[in-house]
Amino acid sequence: MLPSDDSFTANSAERLLQPDAGSSRAEPSRYLAPFAAVLIYALMGLGLVFEAKFEPVAPQAPVEIPIEIVAEPPPPPPPAPSPTPQSTSEPLDEKPAYDAPRPANDEKIEREAPDAVTKAPPAPPPVNPPGQDAETGKATGSPA
Repeated sequence: MLPSDDSFTANSAERLLQPDAGSSRAEPSRYLAPFAAVLIYALMGLGLVFEAKFEPVAPQAPVEIPIEIVAEPPPPPPPAPSPTPQSTSEPLDEKPAYDAPRPANDEKIEREAPDAVTKAPPAPPPVNPPGQDAETGKATGSPA
């Protein structure tokens, strides 16, 4: 503790919470609500116990439900299929499908040399900025 802290004291009149100067006995209203809650729960529990003990619930007598069974006749058999018309001797005029994928090609193509068109063009020679030697890349001229 620092020496400056020893001399600091607060005035008791300026404190917000002051000790009660009244009786040292606890107030009875402080315990009234918890006691009432415990009493209510105890009475509810005792009521359930006595209700189950003295008034047992009798199961209801089974009730018969009348059922009438009605037999329905089976559905009539489906009509006989009509005979299919005989196909004519003319061939059908079908056009080939052009949107279908092509069949797989099992033929292997062997080329001896690649196409010259697919090669990349040769790289251009590097351009040196003015004032540099082309062979060494060092600056030429006198230092400023």
